[in-house]
Amino acid sequence: MKIGTEDTPNPPERKPDAGLIEAFNEWCRASLTAESLSDSATEAERQPYSSAISRAEEALAMPAETAAGVEVKLLHVFATVAESPDAYSAVWSGTHLAPDGGALSDSRHAMLWGAIQDLRRIVNRSAQSAT
Repeated sequence: MKIGTEDTPNPPERKPDAGLIEAFNEWCRASLTAESLSDSATEAERQPYSSAISRAEEALAMPAETAAGVEVKLLHVFATVAESPDAYSAVWSGTHLAPDGGALSDSRHAMLWGAIQDLRRIVNRSAQSAT
């Protein structure tokens, strides 16, 4: 799932949390690629993706200044704490999470996922009322 990407003919000034958003998108790319490697992949074949994941995770430790920055941090934490295929899929590609199983079967994971959805709803409501 790419967050905060827009195609514009003239790129605007660097936005707050652009580094966090870029780090999250890189974490998603590297994680998806690493996950797609065969079980027989060597450590040398996995190493570039492991390094990219580590760099992205270090960058995700930066303080957030916007709701988008908070969202990517929460998405990363949710995926890495829930550690289930459906959690990763929901974070990486935006697939729907069933409310009664998988990643949401643990009440703490469900609460964290709910907080992410709450944040999205608040941001959308604020954007709608601003127009």
